[in-house]
Amino acid sequence: MSYGLPWHQSAFEPNPDRCAFADRERSVSFRESAQESAAWADLITQNAGTGSRIALDMPASVSWASALHGCLLSGRIAVPIDSRWDSQLRKRMLDGASLILTEEAVPPGSVGAASPVDHSPDAAAIVLCTSGSSGSRTEVVLSRINLASHVWAAKNALNGEASDCWLSSLPVSHTGGLGVVIRCSAWGANAMLRSEFDASETVALLESAEHQVTLLSVVPTTLSRLLDAGLGGATALRRVVVGGAPLTETLRRRATEAGLPIVETWGLTQTTGMATVARQIGAEGAGRPLDGIEVMTAGDGELLVRGDQVSRSATASDGWLHTGDLGRIVDGEVIIDGRSSSVIISGGENVLPERVEMVIEELAGVASALVYGVTDERWGESVTADVVVKSSATTVEYIEQHCREYLSPHEVPKQIRLVDSIAHGISGKRIRPGGNRRNKS
Repeated sequence: MSYGLPWHQSAFEPNPDRCAFADRERSVSFRESAQESAAWADLITQNAGTGSRIALDMPASVSWASALHGCLLSGRIAVPIDSRWDSQLRKRMLDGASLILTEEAVPPGSVGAASPVDHSPDAAAIVLCTSGSSGSRTEVVLSRINLASHVWAAKNALNGEASDCWLSSLPVSHTGGLGVVIRCSAWGANAMLRSEFDASETVALLESAEHQVTLLSVVPTTLSRLLDAGLGGATALRRVVVGGAPLTETLRRRATEAGLPIVETWGLTQTTGMATVARQIGAEGAGRPLDGIEVMTAGDGELLVRGDQVSRSATASDGWLHTGDLGRIVDGEVIIDGRSSSVIISGGENVLPERVEMVIEELAGVASALVYGVTDERWGESVTADVVVKSSATTVEYIEQHCREYLSPHEVPKQIRLVDSIAHGISGKRIRPGGNRRNKS
């Protein structure tokens, strides 16, 4: 296995004129992308020393993909920056960079002499920030072996081909969006990038005979919005990869009835994204580990991971990544139950908020729900639910009655509040109040 990541030099050779990357403004072939990437690498080499951090302060686009590969080709460390980050995080990540690349930056027209590149497996390649959905953001360093191992393991799990076209509007500052770019560039496939999600545009692209989109990456929230927008005629789609949170049974059923070939996946920033994926369309659970990944459960139900995809800086002294996610492994299939950091302890009983949310969201009149604990003198923590309803016919009393029917008494929310919206992070994950109090990862 090569850790130099010369993907453009190898992936485009069989068909150099095949589309590599496309955004709303332009598209480039693998030949053109290789040339652009080499030019970015030359610009980076002239302005930053080997091993330094290069901030990519631009939205998901053809230029972003070429600049990323310019960093990898030059042996520098790419640091994707998201415009939606808070000012303090943006400043922290930009201040740590030796060079900041923006859309206005113009690489040279000619390519100079190549500089020495550290091709060792453990050489740092990319620095990402965790999503912060259950606590403060932390930096994760992904090495060359992390990236190289991931792209080929994902190819085997998803039967990836050069003929694939993968559409994604997930942020490229997270492994969900980044993964699409590095997988497609390694496989010789086409990555269709969008800097933000537009349900109507996405439905049109998926149902277009011209674009022939075969792969789609979404979180459950965006999947729901696509179904609301009438998605159902995407005949070229062979996989809809759903991650970020477990699917509710209602959403799974809606997607299946619409003919969508959904497969769930599970992973973290520290695992270079996707660590497991369902092999059967529509199957429950997060699927089986990718090649080279081991998953086991600790005594308290926490999922532990190790393998070449796992960031070395994130592993504990026992050699495992302690994910902070609770789950089970049944016949080799990983089932996610929730986050250990979000467990509510109410009256001495453990409550998984994700389970309560799934029960509430089974109601046809509910759009979404967020469950969390509130400090309480009597209970220690009181189970509280914020619920977005689709009509006034779905009342607090109706939701409470449904919870009492399908949940244990200690799981039933003590308070149910009807709200206009649920807060989500940049990656689409729900932001749970006070979620970092028992964070192990």
